[in-house]
Amino acid sequence: MRAAEPRHRSIAVADANLQLQMELAQLTQDVAELELELATAQAEVAEFTRRYYSLVGRRMVELDAIQARLAREQAERAPENPGVRAEAREKREKAEQSAREGERFTQASADEPAPFRPSADVKRLFRQIAQKIHPDRAIDEADRAWRTQLMSEANRAYRSGDETALHEVAALWHEGQESRGDSRMESVPGGGLRRGVADAPAPTLLRQVERMRARLFEIQRELQKLFGSRLYELFIAARQARRQGRDLLAEMAEQLIDNIERLNRQFATTA
Repeated sequence: MRAAEPRHRSIAVADANLQLQMELAQLTQDVAELELELATAQAEVAEFTRRYYSLVGRRMVELDAIQARLAREQAERAPENPGVRAEAREKREKAEQSAREGERFTQASADEPAPFRPSADVKRLFRQIAQKIHPDRAIDEADRAWRTQLMSEANRAYRSGDETALHEVAALWHEGQESRGDSRMESVPGGGLRRGVADAPAPTLLRQVERMRARLFEIQRELQKLFGSRLYELFIAARQARRQGRDLLAEMAEQLIDNIERLNRQFATTA
């Protein structure tokens, strides 16, 4: 019995390694799917935000400025009224904040990207790249830096819908693997394995699994935060309105225009 114990231990170790490999393969697929979902949601919201500020945001800045000006004039006519002075101060601070936010957005949108319309092929390619090169599957810091750089390029290419750039990222990855003579086993779609991971020692596999678990939870938190934001709620409301043949942002802009014109008439009568 004692002579058989080392063999039993070796079988147990092999089974443990196999379990880690299988978990890493599944986590790789799950994380790639969530990376795609997160990148898509962020790009859609970014595009919606640009249109929101173009139609609604800049008019809100104008409306806040007019309201601040009217409140200031009312305070000047009633200098002894602390309530009127306080309201004028609040309106001024709100208008200043709106102006700063509008300026920041204008600067950030100086180079407006093309509309986000990724094809099914682009989505599939991004998902495949994320499975292969995800930084949390790195075996050391140099490998992690290389993967992080490529993943960043893949994200930029995906958000611009550039299929050619995504293919270039994939080509760079394969060239890098070949130049390093990488003979390890790696997980592939469907839960299988190929050269890239199976030869990795258990501690390396365990670190990869732990990192991928952490990234999975991190993406889930980011998605929950995004989906719970007021901006995303407005994005969903606008999408539902579009299905009904309505343009919610255009309706909001029209209402703001009416309010601006009304206040301008009020300002003209009090000037």
